[in-house]
Amino acid sequence: SHRLRPATFIWDLCGRLCSITFWRSAREDSSCCALRIRIRCGFWEEKRTIPDAEQRLYDDLRWAGLHWDEGPVVGGPYGPYRQSERTAIYRSHAQELIENGHAYRCFCSADRLDAFARHRSQAGLPAGYDRKCGEVSAEESEERAAKGEAHVVRLKVEGYPMFNDLVYGKTGQNRSPNKLDLIERVYDDPILIKSDGHPTYHLANVVDDHLMKITHVIRGTEWMPSTPMHVALYNAFKWTPPQFGHVPLLVDKSGQKLSKRNADIDLSFFKDTQGVFAATLVNFAALLGWSHTQKSDIFNLEELEQLFNLKITRGNTVVAFEKLWFLQKAHAQRFASTDGPEFTEMVTKVSEEVEKTYPAAQLYIHPLPYPTNTYSNKPTNHSLTATPSSNPVPYKHTSPPSSAPTPNPTPTPQTSQPATRPSSPNP
Repeated sequence: SHRLRPATFIWDLCGRLCSITFWRSAREDSSCCALRIRIRCGFWEEKRTIPDAEQRLYDDLRWAGLHWDEGPVVGGPYGPYRQSERTAIYRSHAQELIENGHAYRCFCSADRLDAFARHRSQAGLPAGYDRKCGEVSAEESEERAAKGEAHVVRLKVEGYPMFNDLVYGKTGQNRSPNKLDLIERVYDDPILIKSDGHPTYHLANVVDDHLMKITHVIRGTEWMPSTPMHVALYNAFKWTPPQFGHVPLLVDKSGQKLSKRNADIDLSFFKDTQGVFAATLVNFAALLGWSHTQKSDIFNLEELEQLFNLKITRGNTVVAFEKLWFLQKAHAQRFASTDGPEFTEMVTKVSEEVEKTYPAAQLYIHPLPYPTNTYSNKPTNHSLTATPSSNPVPYKHTSPPSSAPTPNPTPTPQTSQPATRPSSPNP
């Protein structure tokens, strides 16, 4: 299975640049694409949850032509697919790590941890934990936890491994030891289970990927620093990690990361406000940072499935929205040349906007009932025109017929209309 990291933001919607590659490979090797919803747990996270965001995600994926084989709505053998419904699974796996010695409970208070962090900062030392609670015996740890004493669960880490990235090659932290650590040794020991009993992203991510048999993980480079930790978790469980591929961050022309909180780059802005085609947006997202050998940049989803690969730039990719509108025009011409349902939808939307913009008195039916599509040389069913000219035929919106009838060469005289426009408007 292949896991992508979608969201309502268009770049994550397309699994960033590489979703198309694994969408194709999943189809070719009879595996599947899984959709998993990460709904944060806890008081503050629940307050940040956007109503209907999950349904919007499903709608956006389908609008873009991306359909998942297993996950919410469609089901599958490894559910539930919402992380907020899998808390018991994460706790049981954390307990497994405690029992095999790869994790431990930490009972340190927030005040102690803050004081320790300030001390290291003032001394110019890197952050870390002194593993004080790592010395607590298993019996004492179990007893204190059974009594309800607040604690977190930490992964016991002696060092993080390197890993092979599908884009960047062999990489990792490979941090050299600090001489001062010999005097005051600290450890990374990341938290797996928070004091409220909910998992951190790192534990949930690894457990879910293993249980759902994920083979490829494609995500942004902001997650590269966390990947050695994830590989260490796989090693602690004695699991085989999936293949990881990290794609570049998308930035604006000033070098600032594009934010999901910016309404102007949310998918709904392009889809609903700007009227951008799904094919245009997928095409645009795929080209960001990707180099290909084709003569044209115009691709639909089916073409991208055949062409896309991981030959993408290493480093941030600047997003130039001028390219989006070039692609929009090109796809509009493609739709018009085929005269298919996309073209019909496009013309219908234009007609609806005309009706909203102009009063009915300014709308009239084109003299040729079924004008020719200049791209396909086929008759169309759309002839609504806005004009300030005289003698307007009263407009009445009707649905276009399924096929064009033979036009009447002699139009019916409009006897109820005056021959010329009055010299002055009616009061």
